[in-house]
Amino acid sequence: MKEKSSCVSCGHSIDASAKLCPYCGADPKTGEKQDPTPLVQSHFPPRESMPAHESFLEFIRARQSIVVALVIVGVLLIAVAMHQMIIRRNLNVVSDVPAIPLTEVADLSNQPAATEELPMPELEFETDGVVRNVRTLLLEPGAVPPPPPPPTPTP
Repeated sequence: MKEKSSCVSCGHSIDASAKLCPYCGADPKTGEKQDPTPLVQSHFPPRESMPAHESFLEFIRARQSIVVALVIVGVLLIAVAMHQMIIRRNLNVVSDVPAIPLTEVADLSNQPAATEELPMPELEFETDGVVRNVRTLLLEPGAVPPPPPPPTPTP
């Protein structure tokens, strides 16, 4: 915690490391009134000593939120102006190209109806009338046909 001391001139409690009393401006140890200008200038150099580009950057940094708001407003104004220009041009300019009928762009007349049943594709295997063989061949990838039944003994 910071140490406290009191000013000899005004008696206020101030920080022990203070070189000037913030209440009366006197030296807290001796009570002599001093001009704070040299002390302030030693810690904060005058702005005239900054080059022009640094003072401009300092101005921008100090007002950063205002600059950002102005940039956003400027971008929006440019976007609105471009939109208005395009709208006016489209209202006044007639195209030299003849119109294209929509049937040439998307011809849906040759498409099958969504409710129409598709024909069954030709199957390249024999089922011998056994439904289980069809299920095995159609549902299992890499399925092989079942082995032929063993010959039945003739009596």
